[in-house]
Amino acid sequence: MQSRPPSRLRSLVGLAPGGALLAAAFGAGAADLSLQAPTLSYSGVPGEYRESRMNSRSTLTLQPGLSWSTTTGLTGTRYGTGVPMRSEAFDLSTGPRVKLGRAELELPLMSGREMNNLYGYTSWSGGASNLSVALGPKDHIRLEAKLNSRNDALSSRTRRSANLSWRHAFTERWAIRAGLLQSHETENGGDETLRTESYASLNASLSSGWRWDLQGSLRTSEYRGTGGFVDHADRRTLLTLTSSKIIIDRWRLSGSLSASQSTRTDLGSPVNSRSGGIRLQREF
Repeated sequence: MQSRPPSRLRSLVGLAPGGALLAAAFGAGAADLSLQAPTLSYSGVPGEYRESRMNSRSTLTLQPGLSWSTTTGLTGTRYGTGVPMRSEAFDLSTGPRVKLGRAELELPLMSGREMNNLYGYTSWSGGASNLSVALGPKDHIRLEAKLNSRNDALSSRTRRSANLSWRHAFTERWAIRAGLLQSHETENGGDETLRTESYASLNASLSSGWRWDLQGSLRTSEYRGTGGFVDHADRRTLLTLTSSKIIIDRWRLSGSLSASQSTRTDLGSPVNSRSGGIRLQREF
């Protein structure tokens, strides 16, 4: 999604008591507020679904190396095939960002709420700790730790996860990325899901404007019922190829092909699936 150039506002200490206190607390004479113009996007398949989204972002620079970022999003989705469904969702993420040398730490708090005409209200909240370190001009590592909860009329789920990834850029147009993700989810205080996933991807941005991404992953999941006994486990391999390009006046054309194989311990026989699709998206 392309963003418009941000407008910058300088709020001096004497303009507002709250701003003065905040600036004084960090030993700064002024704070810079960067506001990004809201971005709108629309995508859909005629007669099947459509999705509209609006995003906004602001960054308050308190002092060199310390800032506070806030992002908000509004999403509306409509499905017309099968059982008609519509939903409206709002999400918020806000928190500090600290940069020390080659390291950058983000500590966002997240919250959101969705209204679905079939399932009613769903709310979620949580926090994260994201650490990025530049090992050199071409290598970056990132460690993400998240804790969140999600509640609706039928269930309550708590999930914690950790994701460690490494990215290496061969050139400005070619890069690889690999990582390991582990998560633990508890539903209604009893049922548990333990998941481990390793993944790798090859990313290319061609001079013609096309972007290609080839990603493969191996995921193993273990499901435990109340009391800690193992109900079943499964293993899934996935290979996905995606491509996208802005064709004209902020219209983006994208497509994907994927193939997967899943095996459950209680079923034995593997299940193979293949899928693909084309998407046309307008960015405002």
